[in-house]
Amino acid sequence: MVIVRGFFVLAFFMLSMMSGYSQIDPIAKARKVFKDYVDLSAQFDEKVVDLYSDRAEIQNTRVYPNGEKRVMKMEAQKYKALLKKALPLAKLRKDTNGYEDVAYVKEGNRVVIKATRISHLKGYASSMVITIGEDQDGEWRIIREYSQSKP
Repeated sequence: MVIVRGFFVLAFFMLSMMSGYSQIDPIAKARKVFKDYVDLSAQFDEKVVDLYSDRAEIQNTRVYPNGEKRVMKMEAQKYKALLKKALPLAKLRKDTNGYEDVAYVKEGNRVVIKATRISHLKGYASSMVITIGEDQDGEWRIIREYSQSKP
C-alpha cells in the first residue's frame, strides 16, 4: 500500500511540475513560435499562417519617402488568406527578411517580441512588434502583429 501511495504522490508531483513549467516559461513558448515564424517564412511555407490566431490584430504602417504614413488594419482571416496568396510571389522574387535586436518581454500571460526586420529585397530596416500568447484552443500563437513597411 505504501508503494502505491508513493507512486501516486510521485505522479502528482510530476504532473504539477509539468503544468507549472508550462505556466512559468512563456518566453520559451514565444521563442518557439517566433523561430517557427522565421523558419516557415524563410521557406515560403504557407503553414506560417497557422501561427496566427484567428482573432489576431494585424496592423501595418506604410512609411512613404515623403514621410507620409498610412496605417492599415486587417482582420486575421483576411490577412491569413492574403499571406497564403502572397507567399508564392514572394518566393519568386526571393523576398526574404532577417531579424535583428530581437527582445522578449513577458506581459501578463503573453510575450511581446520587439525586433528590427530587415527586408533583403528592398534593403531597409523597420520595426516589428509581435505579441504571442495562448489562443482559445490552448496553443500559443501570434495574437497581435504591428509592423512597418516601405514601398
